[in-house]
Amino acid sequence: MKVYVGGCSRMAMALLKRHRDEDEDEEILLIDTPQRIRKQLLFIKDNQFLYYEMDFSVLTQNEIDSFYNYLSKLNKEVTEVITMSGINYSNNIFSVTLDEWEKTHNINVTGPIFIVKAVVNFMVKRSKIILVSSINSFYGHADRIDYSAAKSALNQLCRNLALELKDHEITVNGLLPGYIIDDLNEIPIDIVYARNNKKEVSNYLLDYEEVTDVLQFLTSPQSNAINGQLIVLDKGYTL
Repeated sequence: MKVYVGGCSRMAMALLKRHRDEDEDEEILLIDTPQRIRKQLLFIKDNQFLYYEMDFSVLTQNEIDSFYNYLSKLNKEVTEVITMSGINYSNNIFSVTLDEWEKTHNINVTGPIFIVKAVVNFMVKRSKIILVSSINSFYGHADRIDYSAAKSALNQLCRNLALELKDHEITVNGLLPGYIIDDLNEIPIDIVYARNNKKEVSNYLLDYEEVTDVLQFLTSPQSNAINGQLIVLDKGYTL
């Protein structure tokens, strides 16, 4: 079974449609908020995906324990985990609030890592864990103070997990995409058309097909030699 955290995000939907088109028959469990699950419920049921509702912004230990019990009842071997949950309030040091700081970290870091903590008990040898981070995790950017800090934490967790799970023959890698063209409505127009070292940012935009290409490679046997790595996917924008 594959487990997609943030399983109703745009990135996850692009990946799921590829699975459907390629007629893959491995079961997939989607984890997302009740609101997002509800929005995609017809697609989920039509494709017979499993789903579990969980809101990381108000995560509690009881919810984590309930999820572990759910996995125990499913009693399925897990071969792949991809964490794609994320939120970005575009805050700076003057605008950030404690509530938004905590929600940003809960959704980007805390939720994903505690899902991994539960799922890893059911993972088999040669399994893959991919943590989707962002170029904002290492590249300085205004109005990303909470988001960048959270994604940076996710990067370090990737390295730590790779060491801790090495003896279990489970590989852990991070994918750090740049700006994705499908998300343009959520990117301020001044950023899209800004210059970076005399480069037009608009020339370095990704689409979800390019992102899912790399995700599929990282979860394939061809990536067995890659472990504990943070893979930047931005067409050279941060060079």
